[in-house]
Amino acid sequence: MVTPTASPEATPTPSPVATPTASPDTVQKPTEPLPSGGNLFYNGNRAIPEIALTFDDGPNPPYTDQILAILQHYGVHATFFCVGRLVQAYPTLVEQEFTQGNLVENHTWGHPYLPYLSGPSIIWQLTTTTNAIQGVTGVRPIFFRPPYGAFNASVLAYANQFGLTTILWDVDPRDWSIPGVNVIVARVRAQTQNGSIILMHDGGGNRSQTVAALPAIIEWYQQHGFRFVTLQQLVNDFNQKAASSTSVTTLSSSPTSVETAPVPTQSEVWRRRTDVV
Repeated sequence: MVTPTASPEATPTPSPVATPTASPDTVQKPTEPLPSGGNLFYNGNRAIPEIALTFDDGPNPPYTDQILAILQHYGVHATFFCVGRLVQAYPTLVEQEFTQGNLVENHTWGHPYLPYLSGPSIIWQLTTTTNAIQGVTGVRPIFFRPPYGAFNASVLAYANQFGLTTILWDVDPRDWSIPGVNVIVARVRAQTQNGSIILMHDGGGNRSQTVAALPAIIEWYQQHGFRFVTLQQLVNDFNQKAASSTSVTTLSSSPTSVETAPVPTQSEVWRRRTDVV
């Protein structure tokens, strides 16, 4: 496995965090399959052996550096959902993500639980992050992932208003819980299929297990005829299938339940914000 040395980066400066409202709106918790397509995706085309690797909560040295080196070694491109204040703190890493051919996308400015926030606060989280990313890469993000996978109709509407397609996932190895390298690999292999979107993390804490698991994940799927693509390619292939279909009812659906971190309390939301370093 390629392990680069970490380059020093600027220390993050404190940034304002939007104040949540007293109580959240209804959070979308699918009890029936939700269709991928339009402005919300859980997966891509189930007929094509391609997979999208996605990494949340960065950039976060040295783990983002190490993940980038692994991706480059295997000739794989991925999608990074970046926290805006960390984009501001580590622009060199974000630039490296982009110049290596990866996508750099919107994961809000401060990683809040969006259904707790007012409309103006949601808008601020989205637009400030988009502007930060564009300031580094020169390209506006087109995808958005809500922290914790938590969203409601308002969150989706605001994302759509600012030209952002909301991306969730159908594979979650829960690497954030640090379950062990072999467990991460086994969970990915158990859940992944054609068109899968894999959720992993380069930020939010110690991600050494994620780094260690990544080569085994890439090698296994490459050996079994899969290719790794960015979300742009995955969505394009899905949309081409939908356009050629005789009926939109044949669109691929999300799983009946999405395994995510437990819904946090208000105090946990605040603590986790400060943990994203």
